[in-house]
Amino acid sequence: MPRKRKNKRELLEGLITLEAKWNYIPASFFTHFSKECHTGRAAINKHIDFFRYTDMDFVKIQFEQSFPKLDFIRRPKDWTAMPRYNSEFFREPIEIVKGLIKELKKEAIIIQTIYSPYMCAANSTSYELITKHVSEKPDLVMKGLAIIRDSLQCFIDDCVKEGIDGFYFSTQGGEHQRFENKNDFEGYIQPFDLSLLMEIDSKTPFNILHICDYWLLYDSVDIFTKYPCKIVSCPIALNNGQQVHANELYKIFMKPILGGMNRKGAIQTGPIKEIEKDVNKVLARAPDRFILGANCTIANANWDYLRSAVFLAHDYRRA
Repeated sequence: MPRKRKNKRELLEGLITLEAKWNYIPASFFTHFSKECHTGRAAINKHIDFFRYTDMDFVKIQFEQSFPKLDFIRRPKDWTAMPRYNSEFFREPIEIVKGLIKELKKEAIIIQTIYSPYMCAANSTSYELITKHVSEKPDLVMKGLAIIRDSLQCFIDDCVKEGIDGFYFSTQGGEHQRFENKNDFEGYIQPFDLSLLMEIDSKTPFNILHICDYWLLYDSVDIFTKYPCKIVSCPIALNNGQQVHANELYKIFMKPILGGMNRKGAIQTGPIKEIEKDVNKVLARAPDRFILGANCTIANANWDYLRSAVFLAHDYRRA
């Protein structure tokens, strides 16, 4: 069993300060819950059960409020008619925020998952369509992305009003071969990421940038060094096959790193002995300011596997 420790809020708040040495290693893993636990009291209870059972060190609220599919968007100019969603649209996820803040904020940091405007645009249509349209008529598509940004800003503001501690901001679009012209991401997608992250960073103290490699890998993560955040969740491998260790990522970002484990590796498949080997390998090369986790959400996660990895991190002592 892990050693007795201070309140989880105090531990995570200390992690984002420039302490010279950090002996305790926090850990958090994420998974999507079944559909019946996406809204209401069932969602609140499932998040609480997951937090308590795994002993993870902060609460990440999953965002299951999908942007509706928009079949009318077929040409770049159609993005100018992108709907703007208000507080009523986000009412159900806000109720989850309220419930978890009421029940868990005294003991743990609560953060809300949020997806980038590009990802929400892809959810409204498809990755293929939004990417194609950006390459063809970026000025028109940017009008739609601006509307999506404003909708997300509404959700952010509502979360802040309820007392959220921060956000887990997931970004895509900068992966290898996502755009034929690499400048498209930095020119037309990244500005909307930065706009939201600057707002988030000015209003909440505990924000995580998630560079999502769920679908495609990256040539480099250097293009994200300008993103304002307190913690960085990074890929563990690049498109060229190079493995990226947390200590190397820390040198790039000079911020605490979340991750280290392959979401499709032993943490998903087991057994626990293999998980222990993986955890020890990751922690042996981790920087002082580090949170053990996976490179992305773990599909169909076995809670016992996650619990074992969290306990191993909590009990780990650096030489």
